[in-house]
Amino acid sequence: MKEKRQLFRLIKTMNRGEKRAFKLFAKKYNKEDNVYIKLFDVFDKSDSPSSSEMIYKKLKNTSLNKQIPVLKNQLFHLILANLRNQARDKNGTIYINNHFENGEILLSRGLFISALNSLEKAQKSALKYGDYLMTLKILEKKSTVFRRILPTDDFKEKLNVIHQQKNELKAFIALEDELEKNYQELYYLYRKNGLTEDAETIQTYHDLKKETDQLFDKETATVKARHYWFLFNTIYFFTIKKFERSAEISLAHIQLFEEHPTFLEKETNEYLKALNNAIAIYINFEKFDIARNIITKLDDLPISPGLNNKFIEQRIFEIKYSNQLSICVQNQEIEHGLSLIEQIEKGLFQYKNVGLSIDRHIRLSFGIALLFFWKKDWLACLEWIEKIETIEQESVGSPAFVIGYAKILKTISHLELGHISLLESLVRSTKRFLNRNNRLLPTESVVIKYLEKLAQKDIIDHEATYIELEKELRPVSQSEPTSNINSTVRIYNWAKEKIH
Repeated sequence: MKEKRQLFRLIKTMNRGEKRAFKLFAKKYNKEDNVYIKLFDVFDKSDSPSSSEMIYKKLKNTSLNKQIPVLKNQLFHLILANLRNQARDKNGTIYINNHFENGEILLSRGLFISALNSLEKAQKSALKYGDYLMTLKILEKKSTVFRRILPTDDFKEKLNVIHQQKNELKAFIALEDELEKNYQELYYLYRKNGLTEDAETIQTYHDLKKETDQLFDKETATVKARHYWFLFNTIYFFTIKKFERSAEISLAHIQLFEEHPTFLEKETNEYLKALNNAIAIYINFEKFDIARNIITKLDDLPISPGLNNKFIEQRIFEIKYSNQLSICVQNQEIEHGLSLIEQIEKGLFQYKNVGLSIDRHIRLSFGIALLFFWKKDWLACLEWIEKIETIEQESVGSPAFVIGYAKILKTISHLELGHISLLESLVRSTKRFLNRNNRLLPTESVVIKYLEKLAQKDIIDHEATYIELEKELRPVSQSEPTSNINSTVRIYNWAKEKIH
């Protein structure tokens, strides 16, 4: 993301109380004509991230015009300073850093006892939150303090204790790092290959599993190490298609967070990841009631008051509604799914500048388009596909298979509406897109072939074409039960319905 948009995004993440507190804070710098507040208000009142042009337009005739780049940078850091000040006693990480920095300042000025007091507070909180890297840094500073205030023999004894503590912490950190590395490697392979049948890839999964099991000792592992172990095994058992085992582990992962509230507070986003994994797995093997039960946990999430919650709110929105919509799509609960549209539209607008990914936006829009397709509301389906196409233009890496399916839905919807003159160019465009993105799979190829036939203006007997399509789709769709347009769109059902 461009650096100039970061100030806009930061302001959009702030709630009303934070904005009010910032303005009071900023007035300390200039009580009369506060340029920071003027600039803040310009961004705050804008709905677009490309705010620079608007800023220059509004301020180009003032003395501030040439200062804007500098003022934007200063405003960014002024907001951060104020947010940090508001959260220093509420957010664990900021509390730790605040006392650590106080200890460093006091140490540099020779106030060793006060420095030690600040460092002790920082260490106690760091251990509480399982922040072992920070605890190591704190112990280094405490060694310096003890060197200054203790007699030689006492210092040597204290140093031995600190060395022992540091060695234990380094062992914890090393295990956490190794487990995280294995998880990230497995996750990368899964994202790249999906539920593959490739023997070499599957063997790589097994090798990583063996290495992870050798590393992990449940009795001595930290909460963070157990977190990575759960993440790894949730994906591992999913990739080898042992879905029930993967689901069991995903529930145990959620329980880990709920049994360690300080870890949940510090790693709220990781807890959301664990919830999302569990929901997706249970949806995958159609245990919809369990998936919905897990979704309810999102409404009761204990969020730390020291965190800015806009980003967390956005994550809750996208996990909650994308999964609810996924259940409705997979279970063909058309009316229930359509009842979610108002809340989804509200969230898409509310969180568009707070980190909601274009990928998620496209998937939500596609889910709604699909429900309208099944309802045979072709115009509404086209309306949501048009939104996808508008969003896609802003995206660097849109999900190709979703865009491809949306293009096929668009072509079929125009066919249903009798827009025969549009079909030839739509089919050609869709085929070109699928080819370019390696998504012209067997089922898609069959669909495209018959859409090309249906696009021919001189064909009178469409039913004969639908009969051929249904006959050819039947074995292809059965041989590819997942990862094709039939499993997502149920294109075979559509073709079958067209036969009178």
